[in-house]
Amino acid sequence: MKKYLILLLLALPLVCAAQVNFKFQQDGTYRDADGKDYIIVKYDSISAKDLFLMVKNNINQLYKNPKEVMSEVENASISVRGYSESVFYVPTTSPETSCSGYYNLTFEFKNGRIKVHAPIIDDEVTYYSAVMNSYEKIYVGDYAPKLFKMKNGKPAYKRSQMCLDMMETQINTLINNILLYKKKSSEDDW
Repeated sequence: MKKYLILLLLALPLVCAAQVNFKFQQDGTYRDADGKDYIIVKYDSISAKDLFLMVKNNINQLYKNPKEVMSEVENASISVRGYSESVFYVPTTSPETSCSGYYNLTFEFKNGRIKVHAPIIDDEVTYYSAVMNSYEKIYVGDYAPKLFKMKNGKPAYKRSQMCLDMMETQINTLINNILLYKKKSSEDDW
């Protein structure tokens, strides 16, 4: 019983945090469950300025060189152009091949809410080919439909769902960490 209580207490901040959940689409883009290319996250009684500062501080903590990846319009929007070693996955026999490339995240601020634009992956990504002993390029827009290809009512590639899950989990976790609201305590006032 104590184990479950501890796990519940550890998970509580995650439940209280904003939960953005974009899904990867056949055309190589991300959308929400309703097909929109944005999600509105509400924060009751928090000004646009405070939300802007919260996201900016979180980006400063999450990135090695935040000034290199972040552009901003004071209290109105923040854009991030980041690089990931695993921005896209290709289902291969084993293990999955991760592709590296750039992504863009955009956040807009108003009092009590943040508009989170769907992440955008650059169409050209690279992966290391052991067979070719070199880095190869693929195009997300060309390859994405293969992740959704069906054969006899099942995914044509056994690892397709695993690849989609890894991509979505990675990008949504990053966005949710950026949106994580941390209440200030008296100990924070130094």
